[in-house]
Amino acid sequence: MAGLFAGLTTDNLEQATDVVGGFTQRETDIYTGVVKLAYVGKSEGGASNINFIVDIDGQEHRETVYFTNKQGENFYVDKKDTKKKHPLPGFTIVNDMCLVTTGKPLAQQDAQEKVVKIYDFEERKEVPKAVTVLIDMLNQPVSLALGQILQNKKVKDATGTYVPTAETFTSVQIEKVMHPGQNNKTVLEITSNSDAKYADAWLAQHRGKVRDKRTIKTGDSNAAVASGRPVPPAAAAAPVPTTSLFGKKPS
Repeated sequence: MAGLFAGLTTDNLEQATDVVGGFTQRETDIYTGVVKLAYVGKSEGGASNINFIVDIDGQEHRETVYFTNKQGENFYVDKKDTKKKHPLPGFTIVNDMCLVTTGKPLAQQDAQEKVVKIYDFEERKEVPKAVTVLIDMLNQPVSLALGQILQNKKVKDATGTYVPTAETFTSVQIEKVMHPGQNNKTVLEITSNSDAKYADAWLAQHRGKVRDKRTIKTGDSNAAVASGRPVPPAAAAAPVPTTSLFGKKPS
């Protein structure tokens, strides 16, 4: 199944930028861990995702990251310049995870079906299930900028569409992927041969803070709902090297 992600490349997409912008509620910080599991999933609507389980000091960080939309595309079109296609933020995270841990992008990952124990919400326990696993990522180290995010809980309305409510929850999400063997450089810093500056800048701005992404604030039941899709600043398109700049994976 080596060709499963063959069409999901960065070709003709605008270059992703470094925007400083389990269940353990980790504080916002940069953590280094080891990938225990990375397997493919899909939403009811057809969007594809990777489910990551990363061991950080003996505790798991679990996160589902969507790398395509419902149409199977890994990009969105710039509203101001329809000739430009930007990679979906989730695709950038998944692709960077692949590059940092294996030296290869998502499009070149070897995927195999394996039976693993996965939590089943109906049975309320872990049960063996056959899933497609990105095998080369397993047991590889990675550094993650994890951010606490305050969000509105969503419920289905009369049409079956999920809409935000005034009730809130806090989650911990991957905001950036870095290479632990190269001074926590980002993929962009590695491919552009730049100094490792992003990690320190991100920590200075975000460490220990909770990012408020609520569209409905307390007592603001009529607040307009924002799209939530970030629009990164434009950057010149540039191919991302697949292996040569990442070197030997750290032991």
